Amino acid sequence: MRIEQTEVDSWIQPLTGKKGDRWPEQRTFHALLRGGELHRFDADAHVLVGRVGPGEDAHLITTTSLLEEELSADELKFIKDLLASWSPPTVWLAWLQRDTRMQQLHAQLIVQSGLSKVTRKKINGWAISVGVKRDDLEALIRG
Repeated sequence: MRIEQTEVDSWIQPLTGKKGDRWPEQRTFHALLRGGELHRFDADAHVLVGRVGPGEDAHLITTTSLLEEELSADELKFIKDLLASWSPPTVWLAWLQRDTRMQQLHAQLIVQSGLSKVTRKKINGWAISVGVKRDDLEALIRG
């Protein structure tokens, strides 16, 4: 299910504060949230799947606590089918920089959650440093 821009905007609005439209400051994450493509499996999703546009890298946005739960076969199939249809040059696993356990555990969590089965490509990791709390991000992921 593609997340409508109005939902993303309503999620961002209370979090922007004085930074306004400059938030988030990292360009890739900003582009995903403002005009990119964001998808989630359903209202109990564990991962947001996004890209800035056709031919661009894919980003699997999640948190440590969500990846500690094994994803359902249906959600994994949804992610796999989406990545196959996009055929992105690189697949990234993105998490909040303050989610410090993810920095150490992301390779293990990719296997534990089942994400290692969604693509034959190596899933690279990157930390998003933005002014948002884990609970806020999980609220967007969960719908």
